[in-house]
Amino acid sequence: MDKIIKEYKHYPLWLRLYLGSGWFTATRNEFKKIEVFFLIVGTVFAGVWLVTSLMDIAIYRIAMLGCLGGFFGAYNISISIRVGDKYDVCSKLESTIPKGGGLF
Repeated sequence: MDKIIKEYKHYPLWLRLYLGSGWFTATRNEFKKIEVFFLIVGTVFAGVWLVTSLMDIAIYRIAMLGCLGGFFGAYNISISIRVGDKYDVCSKLESTIPKGGGLF
């Protein structure tokens, strides 16, 4: 167990907490698919937000929150991909992910 702990000792504290939270349970390709999904959701909600705000329909605030949530989700996933690349986390955790039980 000490060998496993020493392997992650040089990572920043916030990254060790992030890894322990279970966010890195997908492969890098699955993270990319999730990022594209969030971008599509954010873009759809942005279109709805634009149309409903121009037509003065009361639902525009819900569409605004959906748009912001979609783009924030895509940003969070993109940060996860970049941090995983920088510290080579995805390849180290690949052995802990069950085979064939991925998200997509």
